[in-house]
Amino acid sequence: MHDQIHLSADDKRHLLQMMISLIKADQLEHPHEWQYIREISQQLDYHQTETTTSELTVPKDEPSRMACFYYLLFLSKIDGNVSTAEENKLYEHALKLGLNELMARDFVDLLRDHQGRPVPPQKMIAVIRRYMS
Repeated sequence: MHDQIHLSADDKRHLLQMMISLIKADQLEHPHEWQYIREISQQLDYHQTETTTSELTVPKDEPSRMACFYYLLFLSKIDGNVSTAEENKLYEHALKLGLNELMARDFVDLLRDHQGRPVPPQKMIAVIRRYMS
C-alpha cells in the first residue's frame, strides 16, 4: 500500500505522531504496537532529519489520507482490543485527515464488531465503496 501513497517527510512525521497518540490513548501500551510503528516507519523510509517544519501537515490527496487512516485502524487492533479511548482518538484523527465522519464511524464499528479477530477485507472495501462512490 505504501508504494501508492504520496507522503512528504512532514506527512510521515505527522502520521507517526498520530500513531503514538493512539497507542497512548488507552494508557495500555502493548509491545506489538511499538513494533508496528517501527515497521511502518521503516516501510515509509522515514528519517527524522528530513522534516522541514514543526507544523503538523496532512497529505494532500485522498488516497494518502485514507492510507494514513488504515495504518491507524490496524494499529488500534494490534493488541486485540479497541478501547473507547482509542475509538475517540480514531475519530479525532479521521477529522484531522479530512475524512468523512460517518465513514470513520463505520470503520470503528467494524473494528468493534471484529474484536479479537481480523476484519475481512471485503467488509472494509464495502465501507469505502459506500462513501467513495
